[in-house]
Amino acid sequence: SSSGGDSDDDAPSDASWTQLQLWKTLQLLMESPNMSVKFSELRDDVFDGDKRPILELISEDVLGFQVDRSSDGGWYWKVTPASPCLGKAFATIVKDGVLKERFEAMELLEEQKEQRMDIELERARHYRERKVLDLRKKSLLRTLELGRQLGSEELARTRLSPSFDAIVAEEEMHDAEERVLRERLSLLVAGPEEALSVEGSEGGDAAVRRQTADAHGDHSLPLQILLKEAVLDMVSSPDDDRFSRLREAFNKLDKTRDGKISAADLVRVVKKATGKEVDMADAQDLVAKWDLDDDRTLDFNEFSRMLLADRKDNITCSKCTRDTSK
Repeated sequence: SSSGGDSDDDAPSDASWTQLQLWKTLQLLMESPNMSVKFSELRDDVFDGDKRPILELISEDVLGFQVDRSSDGGWYWKVTPASPCLGKAFATIVKDGVLKERFEAMELLEEQKEQRMDIELERARHYRERKVLDLRKKSLLRTLELGRQLGSEELARTRLSPSFDAIVAEEEMHDAEERVLRERLSLLVAGPEEALSVEGSEGGDAAVRRQTADAHGDHSLPLQILLKEAVLDMVSSPDDDRFSRLREAFNKLDKTRDGKISAADLVRVVKKATGKEVDMADAQDLVAKWDLDDDRTLDFNEFSRMLLADRKDNITCSKCTRDTSK
């Protein structure tokens, strides 16, 4: 069919194959010697291991089959056009420029859909691993609180600090991977033309990182530094431990006491602490960059990870070797 629909689901509603799969079948036949291809090759390469669509096309006299002898003396099925006339028709269809362009676009959309599914599965795995890290961190903090109640706070801090830092480092690694996945996902959503142009010019994750740096680098990084400065001005002495300083800053920012910080909160604290005006769109971009659960706000863990992302700035490791709970 040469209809103008963009979907690959224009096959009969009860068919087990799509138009795109049929197109790939015709292409594979035309590229094969004598317009024949092994049944197993067609099944695995075009129909994802499902033999039913091939048998259905054979029963509808679209495809034919033959039994041939293999080089090792065995036998195998091979798939062909159902008739020589259909073979000629297939050759004409595959050479049609309009159809070729249409199905190439459909194939690109299908590949992007598969990539999105793979990315979402990877993000789901990251989310589960982050939940485990959060549970480990809460367990450490409960142990630290127990040490405080028993009068052994300093001993507990000394013993637990390496474990807490290890969790923070693991969280940073997960967050970096999550940002790359989100950037790849946003590029896929941007559309086939943009994805093709970027991949063609640079390819892969390097292009994603470059586009993200172009889009956010001139805005989110300065704002992030301003926010760190504002947080340091808000909280107590630098001699206090890192976790307590972050918790104190978060509680001061969380005016609604709902455990969430919005972009408006960031604008307000930077203005109050530094006198600098911050564009709301930039603040929203910064929140989106670290908002791992996509609720357009930052919880305490997201807020902490944002401020600890570049620990050589402002909040230094030498002053945060002790970690306590709120």
